[in-house]
Amino acid sequence: DPMRLRYADMERYLALSRVVTGEVMAATFAEWRRPRSTCRGALVWFLRDLWPGAGWGVFDASGGWKATARYLARAFAPLTVNVIDEGLNGLRVHLHNERESAFGGKLVFALHRGETAIARGEAEVALPARGSTVLDVAGLFPSFIDTTWAYRFGPPAHEVAVATLLDEAGRQVAEAFHFPEGLPNERRDDLGLEAKARPEPDGAFLLTVRAARLAQSVHLDVDGFDASDDYFHVAPGGARTVRLVPQKPGQTPRGVIEALNGRTPAKVTLET
Repeated sequence: DPMRLRYADMERYLALSRVVTGEVMAATFAEWRRPRSTCRGALVWFLRDLWPGAGWGVFDASGGWKATARYLARAFAPLTVNVIDEGLNGLRVHLHNERESAFGGKLVFALHRGETAIARGEAEVALPARGSTVLDVAGLFPSFIDTTWAYRFGPPAHEVAVATLLDEAGRQVAEAFHFPEGLPNERRDDLGLEAKARPEPDGAFLLTVRAARLAQSVHLDVDGFDASDDYFHVAPGGARTVRLVPQKPGQTPRGVIEALNGRTPAKVTLET
């Protein structure tokens, strides 16, 4: 209940509010971006918030990046993957390549429960320049799985489905998540979250975030650095690498990362 949460736990209310606008916009544009969509454009109501707060602006009142901006940057990426819930027809993976050159790689689709991947399938993909394709998730597994939890044969077998697009060298290009029971809003004590920074020759740092369990909407709180991404999910047993650029030369990253579904932040440490 938003009103109850607002007065009972203001910090939690604000944390969820910062993320919900990004989740809503990303899901909406993913639906509209699919090849069969009849929508050919949309307006974002506010570019910048008029005053401090969660707001619907893409950037905050001071012009800084908000969660919404991060979600939209991923949603509008020229090479990306989206997972669309088709109800009784299962999940469909939509792959988009709006670059001038063709793309070849592999799609890995996994269903996770806790720290365990209960099912995994993969397929080779070839995307033409400025082209899209659709894959039916059912064809990636040898037997039927109720990936959308539409048939309600019992509790859902998995907590989250993760679609990962890899290039020919095995590098992660894009990732998309689907939650059969909807976005989780509870917090857990131990996600196995860690963040290690590695210096680069140009003075920047590569921050690798890992999690034993699903880490939802991970936020970086590292003062003095501009991050290439923020407010992203990390799959169970997975990792995400973010580039940190210092605002002043010679700075070393110090701070924490925090997942929306975790109770305890993880300290940023330097690789030795």
